[in-house]
Amino acid sequence: MERGGEKDPQQILTKIASDYITHINFVPSMFNAFVDILTPGDTGKLSGLKYIFLAGEPVLPESIKKFERLESGVILENIYGPTEAAVYASKFPLGQWAGNGSIPIGKPLGNVKLYILDRGGDLQPR
Repeated sequence: MERGGEKDPQQILTKIASDYITHINFVPSMFNAFVDILTPGDTGKLSGLKYIFLAGEPVLPESIKKFERLESGVILENIYGPTEAAVYASKFPLGQWAGNGSIPIGKPLGNVKLYILDRGGDLQPR
């Protein structure tokens, strides 16, 4: 890949196909740019790709819908975790999203606990 190619959706698509990449992690803004260049004819280039993980920013429902229309078979996961720790704490399989409303951060990963606090810092019920 050329220098800076990690910012070029077309180069990323080419690399996925040529190197048989099976898993890729995008920040949602880069995923949005990636989805924008995809056409139905590109699904063959994604044939080895099994998972796309989205993390670091809120996911835009429009991009998920557009990607799902390609019927690529790639599993999309919304992954969440504190950026400061550079770890993932939860995931939500986007195939379970009903297509309307906000996209959840999901459930805790194995051996992880999540605590949800309100704006006042009070623990919220499950």
